[in-house]
Amino acid sequence: MGLFPSQIFSNSWTAGPLCEPTLRHMDCITVASYIAALPDDRRKVMKELRRRIKAGLPKGFKEVISYGMPGWVVPHSLYPDGYHCDPRLPLPFMSIASQKSHVGVYHMG
Repeated sequence: MGLFPSQIFSNSWTAGPLCEPTLRHMDCITVASYIAALPDDRRKVMKELRRRIKAGLPKGFKEVISYGMPGWVVPHSLYPDGYHCDPRLPLPFMSIASQKSHVGVYHMG
């Protein structure tokens, strides 16, 4: 049985500018390792959800780990202004996550 992401990412959050949660120690985590760490039933759902989202995204969007979950952003090459809270970051578009009792889809657009 795999670990839930909440077990992997515990104590990974800190308060950043404007009290926005930001990640620490997350640069070695990939979307593939996030999904691989899930229990079998959740892994199957997350893989299919990821596949369908990627198939429908506009060309140029980038897959990332953001806020401890798989997500997609609009890179600066497509939207140079970036995220309004911190223009150094690309514009968040969508994230998915395996939560304690559900799989969440978070659309920021």
